[in-house]
Amino acid sequence: MGDGTKAPPFSEGAGYRPFTPNRFPENSESIRSPLAPPPALHNSRTSTESSYGGQMVEDDRIITKEGVRYLPLSLAAPLAKAPRTTLLDWVKAKTEFQGRPLQTYHSPTMRRFYLSEESVERVANRFVKWPSQEPAGPVTLGETKDHSGYIGIAKAARAIGIDHHTMWLWTARGNAPGDTPPDVIKCTASDQFYIRERDALKLKKHVPRSGLPRGRRPQPGPS
Repeated sequence: MGDGTKAPPFSEGAGYRPFTPNRFPENSESIRSPLAPPPALHNSRTSTESSYGGQMVEDDRIITKEGVRYLPLSLAAPLAKAPRTTLLDWVKAKTEFQGRPLQTYHSPTMRRFYLSEESVERVANRFVKWPSQEPAGPVTLGETKDHSGYIGIAKAARAIGIDHHTMWLWTARGNAPGDTPPDVIKCTASDQFYIRERDALKLKKHVPRSGLPRGRRPQPGPS
């Protein structure tokens, strides 16, 4: 410049706007640096609902073999709604679900079984409505705050103060008292019955405080 001073590399004249981190929206694609790597491509099912009721699972323990994702049994068990030991028994016994055995991978280094994601979904969908035997779809096992989960009939019997055989008659045989039959599902792998918790609690009003006399059980009213 005329006075001997050097001009600054960038002039802050009219139209200059200093860059600030919050100037652009976080998800703006138009400002991505040409040197920045392209966004990672995710599996199309990452954010979609799976048939076992949850989202696509992302976990470091999941392995991929020949394009198939495999889950360790410890991770597969809660998604399949079955204890880990039960899953292992079904794998070793080659129990079929929807007409096919489970697809597994046995790691020679980890010395453990892995279950394919598709097999986890088949196990989770093993429940049918009873007595219609229609697919029950995703279900919740165990007690919930709103009593919408399904509990085993042995646990339900203890909760309302009747014997297991009576609860079995009320659920498996459809002999429950009241105008509306309880919501019952059956596990096709174990043949175990489950009743919706809220329906089990409704049956309690049919049980006297002293309990049901052995051999005398409430019968459904006339239709």
